[in-house]
Amino acid sequence: MLTPTEGTVRVRGDSIADKDPEDLAKLRREHIGFVFQSYHLFPTLTAADNVRLALDVRGETGSAAKAKSRAALDTVGLSAKMKNYPRQLSGGEQQRVAIARAVVGDPSVILADEPTAALDSENGKAIMGILATIAKDPRRGVLVVTHDPRLLPFADRIVHIEDGAIVREEPGAARKSRTIL
Repeated sequence: MLTPTEGTVRVRGDSIADKDPEDLAKLRREHIGFVFQSYHLFPTLTAADNVRLALDVRGETGSAAKAKSRAALDTVGLSAKMKNYPRQLSGGEQQRVAIARAVVGDPSVILADEPTAALDSENGKAIMGILATIAKDPRRGVLVVTHDPRLLPFADRIVHIEDGAIVREEPGAARKSRTIL
C-alpha cells in the first residue's frame, strides 16, 4: 500500500515498482491475504459471509465459494459458528474468522499483524500451526508481526525491529518453512 523508501518489493518474482494503482489493487486481491490486528470484520455479515467476501472480490462466487468458506472456517475450528455475526463471537473467534478470510483464497503471501493476540494459548498454537503449514509451501510465504515470544518456535527467520529499524536478524527454529516474525 505504501511505496518502499529503498529496496525492491516482489510478489511471485514480479516487482511492484512499475505497477499503477489498479494493478497494485489487483495484486493485493489475488495474491495477498491480510490478518489485521483489529479483525476488520463486517458487522452485518455472518462469519461465513465475512470469509466469502475475500473470494467475492476475486470473482469467485456461488456454491464453490460457499464450500471454500465453510472449509476455511472448519480449519480454524469455527464450523459451528458460520451463521453467527461478529457481535455474537468472542474476540478470539473474531480473530479466527479474520484468519480464515485471509487464507481462504490460497494467497501467495499472508501478512499477519498479531494474529494470535486475542487467542488463548491452545488456539494460538493451532493458528500458528496453520500459518506454518502454509509457509512450508514453496509457492507461498507468511510474514507475522508479533510481540509474543511463544510464536518464535514457528519462525524460520526472526527480524527484530526497534523504532522502525532492523536491529538484529537471526534464524528461527522452523528453518524449513518461510514464516518470518
